[in-house]
Amino acid sequence: MLLFRPTPFLILSALAIPACASASGIRVAYLQSDSGSYSTNTLTDLLTGDSRFDLPNSATFNGPFDFSYILANYDVVLASANYSPYFNGDQLADYIDAGGKVVSATFVGQHNIGGRFENEGGYDPLAGNDIHAYASVSLGVYNASHPIMQGVSALSSSQYNGDYTAVASGATLVASWNNGKPLVAVNAAKNVVGVTLFPDVSYFGHASGDYRPLFANSLSYAVNPVPEPASIAALGLGVAALVGKRRKKA
Repeated sequence: MLLFRPTPFLILSALAIPACASASGIRVAYLQSDSGSYSTNTLTDLLTGDSRFDLPNSATFNGPFDFSYILANYDVVLASANYSPYFNGDQLADYIDAGGKVVSATFVGQHNIGGRFENEGGYDPLAGNDIHAYASVSLGVYNASHPIMQGVSALSSSQYNGDYTAVASGATLVASWNNGKPLVAVNAAKNVVGVTLFPDVSYFGHASGDYRPLFANSLSYAVNPVPEPASIAALGLGVAALVGKRRKKA
């Protein structure tokens, strides 16, 4: 895994072509908007042993960010923020419009990056930016059948969580904290997953339980949004009905 401090970001070209997952797996670009060295082990902590990911060719970036380079070389962005996000909502929306996939994590909400990502519908699945991200919480109500929640049944956090208070219009709530704040939500296009937990758990130790599969599943889902079991069953019924109609006509 590599640590980059790249040159300032470039405006995405309308001709930018998103990269596809490599044969070795999903390549993750972790945008940790800070100069802290603690973020260098985060992807190793979250993704080691998960065959869905190409960990050696994933990387941590400590902004400013060249989104065109990231789009061409990585399959999904894990976007976080500590002191300064080094990106704004228009830049993140441009990246998504060009085919980029995003998992947005704490403290993106607390920094209120604005722009189209937060102020136009369809991008950010979360709403109600909240600066109070320091509560002690645990996993509350969640959709156990959703792919993001597979292997996630226990989670707690002492701080660095819950920097949104609501789900955006058109988005789907997947899980909540036990204080009612959203934990995971997915936008309607299923190319942005919002997770209200700071990913650098290996350094700060602010979470325990199944935070690794939570982030890994979120990253995988953003790249390959497989249907939930209920949706698959409904699709099967629809196909069966269509076949029945064709047989009657025959």
